[in-house]
Amino acid sequence: MEEEKETLQVIDQFCKTLKKVGVTKVKNALNELYRNRLKDYDDKIVSLIKKSVCESFSIEESEMGKPYLTEIVFICRTMCIILIKKHVNMSHIDISNIFGKKNHSIVSHALTDFKNKNERIKEHKIFLDTYNQIDKKIIDFKQTLK
Repeated sequence: MEEEKETLQVIDQFCKTLKKVGVTKVKNALNELYRNRLKDYDDKIVSLIKKSVCESFSIEESEMGKPYLTEIVFICRTMCIILIKKHVNMSHIDISNIFGKKNHSIVSHALTDFKNKNERIKEHKIFLDTYNQIDKKIIDFKQTLK
C-alpha cells in the first residue's frame, strides 16, 4: 500500500513537471540522463577490458596507443578491440579513438584477424584461451553492474 502511494506521488510530480516545463524538455533531460548512465557503464567495461588484457600480457596500457607496436602489444590491442566490440555498443570509429587512431580500419582488421583464428594453431589457441578467460571475467563483472 505504501509503495503504491509513493508511486502515485511520483507520477503526480512527473505530470506537474510535464505541464510546467513541457514534454520536449523533460524528454531531452531524461535522454541525457540515460546517455550519461550508459557512458559511465561503457567506460567501466572498457576500463576493465584494457586492464585485464594488459595484465594478461604484462604490458602497460599506454603502450597500446603508441604509433609503432611490438608484436605482443599489437596482439593485446587486437584482443581489447574484439572484447570492446563484443561487450560495448560502440562504433568502429569510437573504438579506434580509444587507442588514439582516427581510422576505423584497425577495428575491422582486428575483427577479421579474430575470425580467422584457429584453435589447432598453438599461438592462436593461447590467444583464444586468454580471450575466453577475460571474456568470462567481463561477463561476471557486467552481472554485478546490473
